[in-house]
Amino acid sequence: MANQWLKYLNQSLAVMFCDDDAGRYFVFFSNFVELEADCPAFIAGGCQSTLDVSDIITFQDLLLIHSSRIIMEYSLLDPAMWKEFEQSILFAINGAHSPVFNHIMWFVSGKATWIPFYVMLTAFIGYRFGWRKMVLVLLSIGAIIALADQTCATLIRPAFERLRPSHPDNPDSAFIQLVNGYRGGRYGFPSCHAANTVALAVFMILLTRLKWMTVLMITWSAAVCYSRMYLGVHYPSDILVGGAVGAIYAVLVYRCYFIITNRRDLSSIIWPRLRPAAD
Repeated sequence: MANQWLKYLNQSLAVMFCDDDAGRYFVFFSNFVELEADCPAFIAGGCQSTLDVSDIITFQDLLLIHSSRIIMEYSLLDPAMWKEFEQSILFAINGAHSPVFNHIMWFVSGKATWIPFYVMLTAFIGYRFGWRKMVLVLLSIGAIIALADQTCATLIRPAFERLRPSHPDNPDSAFIQLVNGYRGGRYGFPSCHAANTVALAVFMILLTRLKWMTVLMITWSAAVCYSRMYLGVHYPSDILVGGAVGAIYAVLVYRCYFIITNRRDLSSIIWPRLRPAAD
């Protein structure tokens, strides 16, 4: 990947640089489209007379000057570059396998694994907010999970039909290391695991405003999302988009919850009280 960046730098800006004894880089501008990678060898080849030395700057200055142009003209507009970058991240995470981590990530990724965790969260909500408000909180969480999960699974996945990296029809599956033969479903964009866990995490963070809860929920959701890439069933973009969907729904539903709990008596919403008849 680094060679592609340097090749593009040479082609688009027609520059070439080489290190001197002082740690500086000589920057050349020319009309050549293809430039040799080795600056001294290129100059020794008899082409020195065609190059004009325009400036002597540090390599950091060179990157600072041209990074914005490179990003706008090449990286952000080249899907192949992003795909290669994403694949390198996935293969690095999925390739770091060991028997111990296989068991850990398989455990972390399991849905039934976190049932005790959900029970403890429910108990904490009841303890902190009371059982009446707990009902509305649980209804809000259920709405968030349903909206995030169905948006990803029912709306977005059929629209994009992006194969999971572990699916046999995906060429990337040849480089994926499976755990317990698990491949997941056919499509994986976006990740429902990421959408659901991030949705719950964001809502709990907004609801409680506690530092320890923030650390707990971020750690939990990050572990689940990482396990999905470790198992090779999701690309990083699957995780990012799924998490974004979950976070958006969490903020919207929390806003509705906040409006309801601050404008009306909560007990009258959940269990309306019968007023005695007037005499």
